Amino acid sequence: MGGSIAITVREESGEEHRMCRWTNVLPQFIKNIRMLNKDSDHLKKYLKTWQDMREDFNRNKKNKNFEQNMTPVYAPYPFLAPHGYGLVIVDMQKNYILDYQGYSSLNTINSIAISNEMNCVSQGVHIINIGRDQPKILKKKAFYLSDDSSNAVLFRELFEAEKITKAKNEQKEKTISLKGKSIEDVIKVIENDKEWQIYFPIDLSPYKVIKYYEHDPKEAMKMRSKIQEIGFKLSNKEEYIWNKWIKERSE
Repeated sequence: MGGSIAITVREESGEEHRMCRWTNVLPQFIKNIRMLNKDSDHLKKYLKTWQDMREDFNRNKKNKNFEQNMTPVYAPYPFLAPHGYGLVIVDMQKNYILDYQGYSSLNTINSIAISNEMNCVSQGVHIINIGRDQPKILKKKAFYLSDDSSNAVLFRELFEAEKITKAKNEQKEKTISLKGKSIEDVIKVIENDKEWQIYFPIDLSPYKVIKYYEHDPKEAMKMRSKIQEIGFKLSNKEEYIWNKWIKERSE
């Protein structure tokens, strides 16, 4: 289902965007070759929803006659501090991704996410799940849609950029090298994964990913220290939210 999560993005210029967002769009933002290439249009697209909600909130907060349904959920929380599912920071200036949440793995793609899309039917640029018994399904076409939020499309782009070079079967502790393989070869690996045990690690360089275990107060303190170490300044309100979050998870 997903829910709210705090997200902060610092651009190469140093401009910061402290937000509250919906968890479900986070993987498509980060596990994306455009993000790794620091594509300004990709960032603008991700920020637009937040900026529209903030404008809506600031314009209508007195009468609370908001134009967007989710404005009162997300827009009142522009803080660099954990919220809901936690906190993720994308620092394009110093090349860090700080990950304190358990909603999604930010540096892997599971075969089930891709397989589900291969077993969908297309409608425009979007895909609709219609079940495995439907005869008109995408299969290999799922990798070539014009939808850059599709897991299959994002996977192909990352694979072609050599950001995905292996597959892992965690239960069998087996690693499959994908170097020298074609996308057709990899599709066969996905199709043969009947038990959905395979996942694909993603090289998110130039970013260094630091994972903090969600809802652990000691991990939260480590993250706060790292945030300040790399140059983020916390307001009094944010310090209060951090202290409250840590205290509640220490009880």
